[in-house]
Amino acid sequence: MKYSAGSTLILALALLVGCLFVGTNLYYNRGDLSYNGVNISAPLDDTYIHLQYGRQIGEGEWFRYNDGDPVSTGASSFLYVLVLGAAHFVGFSGANLLGFAIIFGTVLFVLSALLGYGLGQRLAGERAGLCSGILIAANGAFGWGATSGMEVALFSVLILGTLLAFLRELSSGRFLLTPILAALAALTRPEGLLFAWVITGAVVFVLLRDLRKSRPYSLRSSLAVLYAFLPIAAGVAQYIFYTIATGSSIQNGVLAKSLLYEPVFYPTEFLDAVFQNLTKLNLIVLTGLEPGNYLFPGTILFCVLGTMYLALEDARYRMFAVASGTALVLAMSSTAILGLPGAPWGWHHYRYLLPFFPPVLIFAVVGFCSFAALRRETWLPG
Repeated sequence: MKYSAGSTLILALALLVGCLFVGTNLYYNRGDLSYNGVNISAPLDDTYIHLQYGRQIGEGEWFRYNDGDPVSTGASSFLYVLVLGAAHFVGFSGANLLGFAIIFGTVLFVLSALLGYGLGQRLAGERAGLCSGILIAANGAFGWGATSGMEVALFSVLILGTLLAFLRELSSGRFLLTPILAALAALTRPEGLLFAWVITGAVVFVLLRDLRKSRPYSLRSSLAVLYAFLPIAAGVAQYIFYTIATGSSIQNGVLAKSLLYEPVFYPTEFLDAVFQNLTKLNLIVLTGLEPGNYLFPGTILFCVLGTMYLALEDARYRMFAVASGTALVLAMSSTAILGLPGAPWGWHHYRYLLPFFPPVLIFAVVGFCSFAALRRETWLPG
């Protein structure tokens, strides 16, 4: 992403919105900026659960919620608690760890807007990049989630970073950053593993396709294919760790919330609940008809149009559109197995969906721009 007036505008807007959220938090919680620290509060109890795991990791009690407890899988984000543990280890102890989490999320919120600008610009030009960055920075639900002290912004940045790296490296056929970023996304959320699997499959497909064209095979090309499997290896390693340490590979949050682990499992009821959740996800939330105005009206329609336009009209972006569209649909749809219709996947301003808002908005902008371009081509003579 090159420096431009557009990136400066996005940076300023995202900083302003992020500071407004943090400032409002301080105001309502009677913030104290004295030497005793900052009196700041998190809106979610899950934040404090992750902070507790972070403190314990920083003190050497890895994944033990309290001293002497057995290792547990209560943290839904493996990578995020490691980040918090590192922050605690270097000195962000006590209440300062919460301050670090919120400021860290705010910085990542700004970065997500800049990445959205870069990805939109690369896909559909400067105007699309500018609109993408503004929509991300001005999205109140995403701003709330990013400054909640949870992994929302971290996960979103890794999704956007993976997509941008994948798009850039497709042209050269040398995938260096894509596997690393996809692996980090796989370690951040359970949905991230599904996202990473699809991206990994696309990378391996491209490498094997190029490998067939460049016979005889070389050691370097074979190693490149093995390196592409890094995200899957990271995900498998996480669940092997859970199995060895706890006797179960399933995270506590998934056990508590997923319809797959109901005490009595009825396939027809499961399918009905998932269908209802998917219906609300697509026809209300992503369509922009939710009363809270999380997205602009018609978002999902323009998003689909943008993906189809990239896949069908521009051969340069065909693989990117198919892979990224499939990855995002699969990862977002997986949240539909979390609880009965509307709960808990719809709790907390749809916080399980918030990390996907930025890429959805980017593809929607691309769709809007492609629709406008097609309209001009239809109406202009000659």
